[in-house]
Amino acid sequence: MTELTTAEKHRIVAHFPEKISRAIVNYATEVALISSRYLFTRRHGSFQFSYCTHCQKEYLTEKLKHGDETICKKCSSTCKVKASGMGRKAMVDQAYFTFYEKSVLHPEAITARGILVARDYSGDYRETKTEYRVEYMYLFEPGNYALLENRWGKWIKRKQVFSDYPPSMVNKRTTVCRVSIEEAVKGTPFQYSTWERYFDQNGDMIRFFQRYAQYPSIEYITKAGFQHIVQAKLTGDKTYGVINWRGKTLPKVMRLSKKELHDMKDHGLTLKALDLHYFHVSKKRGSQITMADASLLGELGEGYYANEIDKLLPLASMDKINRYILKQLRKEGKHYRSATTILTAWRDYVKDCQTLEMDVSQDCILFPNDLYVAHQKTIMKVKMKADLSLNIKIAARLPELQVFHFTEGKLFLRPARDSVELFEEGKALQHCVGGYAEKYAEGKSTIFLIRKIDFPETPFYTMEVIDRKIVQVYGMRHCHPSDEVHSFIQAFKAEKLRSRKSDRKASITA
Repeated sequence: MTELTTAEKHRIVAHFPEKISRAIVNYATEVALISSRYLFTRRHGSFQFSYCTHCQKEYLTEKLKHGDETICKKCSSTCKVKASGMGRKAMVDQAYFTFYEKSVLHPEAITARGILVARDYSGDYRETKTEYRVEYMYLFEPGNYALLENRWGKWIKRKQVFSDYPPSMVNKRTTVCRVSIEEAVKGTPFQYSTWERYFDQNGDMIRFFQRYAQYPSIEYITKAGFQHIVQAKLTGDKTYGVINWRGKTLPKVMRLSKKELHDMKDHGLTLKALDLHYFHVSKKRGSQITMADASLLGELGEGYYANEIDKLLPLASMDKINRYILKQLRKEGKHYRSATTILTAWRDYVKDCQTLEMDVSQDCILFPNDLYVAHQKTIMKVKMKADLSLNIKIAARLPELQVFHFTEGKLFLRPARDSVELFEEGKALQHCVGGYAEKYAEGKSTIFLIRKIDFPETPFYTMEVIDRKIVQVYGMRHCHPSDEVHSFIQAFKAEKLRSRKSDRKASITA
């Protein structure tokens, strides 16, 4: 932020009209301050009189109450009823709006002013005037833009153009006059900017016209169907460097050949910035990727997935990686619905292969015909390999856990035999006990299976005990114990978990 020199101030301010125009006054009255219209009531004897602040006429009314909303009989304005005798010390209406005009100095430039308007009703409501304060002055001309900010009566030039619509005006009505934009851009290069397509998304359009002053290429980027990339630029979202904003032709701006642009048009494709980014990265790495391919694979260009691609590159070329993911994506009866889910499944499959010491340098292993089927097989093999060591530890615990076997009524309880049983228990009851195998094997937790005597192998409830304390008991889909199971648990607790000399050696610790 810098204080203006006299010459610089004159150069920028010279583009703006000296006075508030009739059009601005009308907009303030009819739009920005449309809700600042009141009927102030007073009583004279048994009569009620009301004064309209809009048409400034007083007339006889009946039974209007403070706080009501009604129509003025003289000007047909919608007004709020205010009793003139009520306190009005803090009754000030404010609004902020952005109004565009042509430059009075340069026929190809446009200007905008951020104007704060206020009406103070704390005094004599018959004498209330609309006050105008210009907070910001914006200048947009081809290749250049400027912002002046009113700081305590001094005009300061800001290095960066920004808008106060609505960040610091949150307690005020904020609007932008669309008609003023239409009038301001006529006959200037800005009339071709396609601003209309961005109006509903970009507040007072300050950011848009600043960017267009910098990058007139926005016009044909938008017309080519890449409005979403322009919008990302306006909001500060990633555009991944896919656009040469200073390019003079569409192929140079989009960094694409005419053939590639025609391919997109012919296939009716609307590629996101990330899709184009992945297209460029793939081409640089030697992949013969098409625009249609890029629309399917684009998400792989995001940071996390891009890193996963990099980890696969020592094993296969970019072209092979792309072709394999596309093959799985297009597979009949496919299990994967996006390129990212295929990539993560493939990554996990490769890790499994390496764990199992399979030779991933062989294409038949690295590129299985059906990734889903191949991955399910490696998952089971890795599980079996991991379970072997866990089950040895669990088996070593079982003799000392015999003391905790318990039967009462129609139910019995025993410790889980191995990790496979835990897995099946969790699968049948749809809870997560299958993930407790390692804790169980290490003696950090003990898992008991509650079963019905008549159905000894059918999962019913699962119980976890740590330090002789029952920490959780769940049945199907994490349901809590029924009354019968609750009574059974209390009996088990009283019989088996209270400290007794006879079972102090039994290990049921966390």
